[in-house]
Amino acid sequence: MKCSCIPLLQCHYSYSACGLGSDGTDRLVQLVQEMQHGKASRVDDGTLYGAKITGGGSGGTVCVVGRNCLRSSQHILEIQQRYKKATGYLPFIFEGSSPGVGKFGYLKIRRSIAPKS
Repeated sequence: MKCSCIPLLQCHYSYSACGLGSDGTDRLVQLVQEMQHGKASRVDDGTLYGAKITGGGSGGTVCVVGRNCLRSSQHILEIQQRYKKATGYLPFIFEGSSPGVGKFGYLKIRRSIAPKS
């Protein structure tokens, strides 16, 4: 499963290369990587798959992808505490998902007039 983190990391670093990252989001992604690869914990149990900045950029939100299990939640809480210890700030954790487009549908936007050349 370690390979699955590569697209998330590429996406994260692309945001940073465009100037949309922040020290805080970079630190959180690094903490997730350390947890994934056993540097921050004694066992790499494959519960976290990766992380990336998300939302509008310029800091603020990091999406962490992992298995839906207690161990993943424990890793996330440990990352939260490590971040607080390093920065003095306690990140807010919200978790879960929604049924998404399957339940809510989508909106297709079309131009009503042709663009001018």
